[in-house]
Amino acid sequence: MTALLNKLKVEEITHKNKPHTSSFVFRHLPAGMGVVLGNYFRQFLLKYTSGIAPLGVQISDKNGVVESEISALSGVVDPVATPFLVMKLKEVRAEAKKKKEGIFCLELSVENKEKTEKKITAGDFQKDKEVKIKNPNLHLATLAAATSEEKKPKLEIKLYFQKNWGYWEEEEQEKNYLADVENVIAFATDYAPVKGDGVSFQIKSVVISRGKTEEELTLTITTNGVAEPKEALQEVLAISQDAFGSISQLLNDNSKKGEKLILEPTAEAKI
Repeated sequence: MTALLNKLKVEEITHKNKPHTSSFVFRHLPAGMGVVLGNYFRQFLLKYTSGIAPLGVQISDKNGVVESEISALSGVVDPVATPFLVMKLKEVRAEAKKKKEGIFCLELSVENKEKTEKKITAGDFQKDKEVKIKNPNLHLATLAAATSEEKKPKLEIKLYFQKNWGYWEEEEQEKNYLADVENVIAFATDYAPVKGDGVSFQIKSVVISRGKTEEELTLTITTNGVAEPKEALQEVLAISQDAFGSISQLLNDNSKKGEKLILEPTAEAKI
């Protein structure tokens, strides 16, 4: 395989008018390899890259903890307040400045004492020196003005995050990760930083000489901002290197022992 790719060159082209988007141009590929690599990268980027994303939330108003996504939310003026808030919370993007293991929580507590409505954004979460909110201007909710009837509308949020991969249903996350959290609203979460329309590729045939052609693969990646395109592609390459290295080692070990190769999955794939 090394001989096949000994002329390979890769160039990253960033798209200034498209946030979190880059194109990677692979030049001097053997004829027919462009579609193989393009499909391979696309499948891995969509299914096996990891990212940090919200998996559940606990919401409280002045009356206490909100029990479910369809419960009333006092003091919030947005239409269908609780479902709207939950929908917006799922869009909060966080970046861990240092490697964080397991689940971590960001908290928000806002009380409106003013006579005018108060808008709440993702930037209102309490500051954490190890976590950065990537979209602080994201609108979450609007608190009603303080009046004699609703003196001081209040909203408290505990938003739970983790780094994971694949797609997880609400029930799976509540059972596996949030079982010890009371009154939590679990989310269905796709942890991949690259979504369905976030990766595409094009192949161009390049004539080198009479009867000899090469291919040029342009792979365009858009992420949700949790990871940049280059980071997502590097993760795919690291996963591939580890997987193929493990398979190669198994083949070599079994060949020395004269045994048949038996590959057993070590974890259930979440796709």
